[in-house]
Amino acid sequence: MTLVTVFMPAYNAAAYIEESIKSILTQTWTDFEFLIIDDGSTDDTVNIIKRYATTDSRIRFIQNKTNLGLIQSRNLGLTLTTTPLLALLDSDDIAKPNRLATQIEFMQANPSVDICGTFAQCFGDSTHILTFPLTHDAIKIHLLWGSQLANPTVIMRKDLIDNYQLNYTIEPAEDYQFWVDCSQQLTLHNINQPLTDYRRHDSNLSKTLACQQAHKKVQQQQLNQLGLTPSASQLDFHYMLSQQQYLSSQSQLHGVSEWFLQLINANNITAIYEPTLLNYTLAKKFFYYCFYSSRWGLSSYHEFTKSYLYDHFTPSLKLKIEFYLRCLFKVAK
Repeated sequence: MTLVTVFMPAYNAAAYIEESIKSILTQTWTDFEFLIIDDGSTDDTVNIIKRYATTDSRIRFIQNKTNLGLIQSRNLGLTLTTTPLLALLDSDDIAKPNRLATQIEFMQANPSVDICGTFAQCFGDSTHILTFPLTHDAIKIHLLWGSQLANPTVIMRKDLIDNYQLNYTIEPAEDYQFWVDCSQQLTLHNINQPLTDYRRHDSNLSKTLACQQAHKKVQQQQLNQLGLTPSASQLDFHYMLSQQQYLSSQSQLHGVSEWFLQLINANNITAIYEPTLLNYTLAKKFFYYCFYSSRWGLSSYHEFTKSYLYDHFTPSLKLKIEFYLRCLFKVAK
């Protein structure tokens, strides 16, 4: 029995899709279905897919008659998958040769894990490694600020996706929304090694106003579930904290402390997140906001050491000394 379907949606991907297809067809795990859905491409994408589909029976090619959009194509992929496991890959990314074998063996050895992502090696316009929290509780907390699974690294148990009727809804933050929804029903995990090469280029989804609004909508839903009803300015502030490490004023630094206290107090009532880990995560975040606010002098140092969050994250002596000296000499960055 075939255990896994690899699903790849494609739209005008002729420049990169051949390399992506090859990365799946040359996997060390060879028994899989490869579902490719073209969403009405107008370039050479279809011809490239057909060329490989005629020579490799593992490829199942579906061609949308018109461009339906990414959400409908992704949801169609969920519907058409019948194998126990579903692995994702985008049409411009590259799976490392052992990706499927590593993740399938992990899922077999860890039946309590429902969805598994990995780190990702960026290439193209950027070459850093994308890292993410590893455990479910940590992933769930960090989802308050943004997506914590790289879509082209993920493998999931398909029957559970069906059982909970999970699908993509909020465009263009469909991946972020999907993982948030999954985190509330299923157990998530990340493997701490890069098993996919993630292409960074100009056509990657940019931070347009529509993207920002969709991102904030997903954040607001989580804050509402936590028991908070943020004002427009609070939601903007929360979104800002998810996008940048440097603050523009001392008042913003104090605002972080106050906002994080609201998150902790709300969680003490609703118990959405594991409390000790939430407190630690927020305290660590606040420490680094203070650390990178050293240009305002020792007031930034005291902002952290006198905060209620200080009890939940204690930096090493070396880091604390570095923090103090940065503030003493008002280091700008």
